[in-house]
Amino acid sequence: MNNYEDFKGRENYLMRLKNIFDSERFSLAVVYGRRRIGKSALIIEALNQRKERKIYYECTRTTNKTNTELLAQEIQNIFDLPPLFFKDFYQALEFLFREGEKENIILVLDEYPYLREAIVGIDSSLQRLIDIYQNKSRMKIIICGSYIDVMKSLNESSNPLYGRIDLTLDVTSMDYYEASLFYPSRPLEEKVALYAVFVGVPYYNSKIDDKVDAETNIINLICSPTARFINEITMLLPSELKKINNANEIFLAIAKGNRKFSNILNASSVSSSPALSKTLDKLLEMELIQKVSPINNETDKKKTNYYIRDSLLEFYYTFIFPNLSSFVLNPPKVFFSEYVKDKFYQQFVPKVFERVCRQYLIRQNQKGLIIPPLMKIGKYYYDLPKERKNGEFDVVTQDKNGFTFYECKFTEKPVDDSVVNEEKKQPAYAGLRNIRFGFFSKNGFQLKDYQGLKLISLDQLYQ
Repeated sequence: MNNYEDFKGRENYLMRLKNIFDSERFSLAVVYGRRRIGKSALIIEALNQRKERKIYYECTRTTNKTNTELLAQEIQNIFDLPPLFFKDFYQALEFLFREGEKENIILVLDEYPYLREAIVGIDSSLQRLIDIYQNKSRMKIIICGSYIDVMKSLNESSNPLYGRIDLTLDVTSMDYYEASLFYPSRPLEEKVALYAVFVGVPYYNSKIDDKVDAETNIINLICSPTARFINEITMLLPSELKKINNANEIFLAIAKGNRKFSNILNASSVSSSPALSKTLDKLLEMELIQKVSPINNETDKKKTNYYIRDSLLEFYYTFIFPNLSSFVLNPPKVFFSEYVKDKFYQQFVPKVFERVCRQYLIRQNQKGLIIPPLMKIGKYYYDLPKERKNGEFDVVTQDKNGFTFYECKFTEKPVDDSVVNEEKKQPAYAGLRNIRFGFFSKNGFQLKDYQGLKLISLDQLYQ
């Protein structure tokens, strides 16, 4: 088993797995999430903290016979036994269930969807063994996989494993703070820029060189035809999206700022609303995009916005995909300077900074540091038909006393009274009264009157 010495963050996930492992009864956990999100590293870190026997088996896209032989080899090594023979995978699993009657055992079946392809009815076989041994075996089974739709189906009522799963972990990206643990030496504004590109995917962040500046890392890792993550994206897209028509069109439209369904349809060459809806549903299922509704109107589909989940993918479709010829022709530094730099710092990073600010508020709320506690956080939509105005406030929280509107300024100038006064006018345009205000600022504050304002500086985000 590999040692992940650079493992960082994920405390909540680790604690939930520990609770399963500490149980004196049989338990089944399902762990899933998109590729490179750190599922295997998470499980291995959890296993490294345990003393009981552990079997980590990575399922293969082969046959029942091959998977059985490979698992038998793992069992032989872990139990220090002579060569073992099992007629099929069911028999190998039953051996472990029986051993689990004598001692605690942890079995991990990674890439479980491959096993389902190789062995017809494996879900039913596992269900049968669970029903026989669940009251006498102390074995813990972790099923892991990247095919999100397949893994989610294990919890559906039509699946044989329904009702037998004790823990389901949907492993998602780390937040901005956990990601920053990978590059502790970088200045704070560079940490925001790095998060804007590499988001909270552990694999991406593990490749960042903490000894060089953010711009150099971005150029080296994504702004070259031979860069590590260009290969990552060009491998991801064909394998994940080869059966999804119009995916490129949708990613490109969203990257250009088209967030609403109608705008995406008009900005792309997708043939019809049904075709767009079908593709969006598939991309949502794969967790490559997400949809966000305003917290004050969550049921109106017309006000739903679509976003690319992975910032690296959004970076690719914002800067590289529209400029592929120049990307290939120019040296990486020249390409960054001419096609990326200005828009990246003036638009891309400030938009991601809003996400960072939302995550900060969520972290504070989870620690019990926001009183009264938050009920909702997100965007707030307003519509003024008579004035023919509509718009959104990007970072808004709601508690039992009402709403707080936050403005997030990732600019060179400090937030001053003119900025505060202008921002206070916006909710008034939308007919809102008695609103509380907060400000996040990259470069601090120069205010004569800050009574009643919540002020959060960049260094507070990383304390």
